[in-house]
Amino acid sequence: MTQNTKQICPDCGNGFLITDAARGETICTSCGAVIEQKIIDSGAEWRAFTPQDYKNRTRVGSKSRLDQFDKGLTTIIPKENKDAYGIPISPNMRDNIYRLRKWHERTKRTKPKDRNLNDAMNELDHIGSQLNLSKDIKESSAFIYRKALSKGITKGRSIIGIISASTFIACRLNRIPITFESFTEITSLKKRIIAKFVRAIKYELNIRLPTSSPKDYISYYASELKLSGEVQSLAIKIIELAQKKGMMKGKSPSGFGAGALYKACRILGETRSQKEISVISNVTEVTLRNRYKEISSILKNEEGLYNNPSSTL
Repeated sequence: MTQNTKQICPDCGNGFLITDAARGETICTSCGAVIEQKIIDSGAEWRAFTPQDYKNRTRVGSKSRLDQFDKGLTTIIPKENKDAYGIPISPNMRDNIYRLRKWHERTKRTKPKDRNLNDAMNELDHIGSQLNLSKDIKESSAFIYRKALSKGITKGRSIIGIISASTFIACRLNRIPITFESFTEITSLKKRIIAKFVRAIKYELNIRLPTSSPKDYISYYASELKLSGEVQSLAIKIIELAQKKGMMKGKSPSGFGAGALYKACRILGETRSQKEISVISNVTEVTLRNRYKEISSILKNEEGLYNNPSSTL
């Protein structure tokens, strides 16, 4: 039995009702009046005790997904050449099923919009696998691309460029540290092309991206370099001090985050080479050294930071 507080008993005005799923009745707990009866059970009419039983007995498909061009709602003719009872079909029927399967796949992409979405979602799957993006980020990217397609932003522009820009925007909206260089390595597109598409999508869809902070990159860099939590906390304190000093104006967040992390490594003795950090952060070693020198200059008078890195600045 489950308690229902959304309805009120018409006889006594009591707001605490009980729904008996076994009898299909809604009963008032005060006067015992039967408010509803013969309620339709929305649950499954079978029981499953293991995940495998649930998978075998369910008669519905998976939920709709935006990162698939048809949202995963179209039917699929399986490639197993067996009938509903698991018996192999005859060779003649196999040829007919093969032709049906081929034309079934073709008819799902007859419209230009469907073909565009199919190519875009394939590119999104490739980009997501290369960048290790989660399912939620991929669906957010697909949602932005679908909005761009409906607004006509994709006309005259490459599919891979628009889907890369959509993925970049989705990552920035979810505070995931990412740079244009990550996409240039995967898609072979120039940085200015992706940035141009990002500006177009932001303008047409009226999207405001949150300002990127060097703190957003610290955890990612530290996990890739296998650094301790003390190094991360010290790097964040260095960034906070630099913000107070006004040293970050006009500086790239990824480069400044890499410089702060390198300085924290040198202070705590967890040495990492400049090349290792530059490869992870997609920042040149020259930029890394420049940020390191700037950070070292503002830390000369902060002796407490060296003696007690865990202290609050």
